[in-house]
Amino acid sequence: MFDNVKKLSILLLCLAPVFAQSQATALLLKKNNKTIQRYYPGRNISFITADKMPVNGRLDSLIRDSLFLTYFQLVQVPTPWGTYRTDTAGRYAIAFNMANVGALPRKRNRWFEGTLMTGGLAYTVLNLVNTVRENDPPFGKDNIANIIGGLGTAAVGYTIAKLKKSNYILGKTYRLAVIE
Repeated sequence: MFDNVKKLSILLLCLAPVFAQSQATALLLKKNNKTIQRYYPGRNISFITADKMPVNGRLDSLIRDSLFLTYFQLVQVPTPWGTYRTDTAGRYAIAFNMANVGALPRKRNRWFEGTLMTGGLAYTVLNLVNTVRENDPPFGKDNIANIIGGLGTAAVGYTIAKLKKSNYILGKTYRLAVIE
């Protein structure tokens, strides 16, 4: 009897991996086989589907080629003091196939563009204030080059900010991979 139980337990241990479902540990965004971003279960993820629908939620698990998310519906609720606070109206479990993910947002650092815009505008305002303080005409022929330079610098910063791409569009260059 004891020998049969021993054989059965060894057989079950050998067959356990066959029936166990593979669960991935991370989702990777890759560009030319180089990892750009990592997404782990339990963390928030935002993406745009192939149908151009924005999706965000907590990544619960990755199984084979599917993403399982928890979507939180947030609403503004009035308080007795006339202000509003954010409250969770609902929590929904949703699943997506990785083929339905069309784009992922870039994590952007905008300090360079912000510095150009702020510096250009601050220079222009300071120049105009100093010109008026010295009783010179603010838009005189001696000062117009300084104004154009400051506003031009701000315009360059604004243009750079608008031209930068805001999403990683999945396709030829970018792809998703799963680590198991």
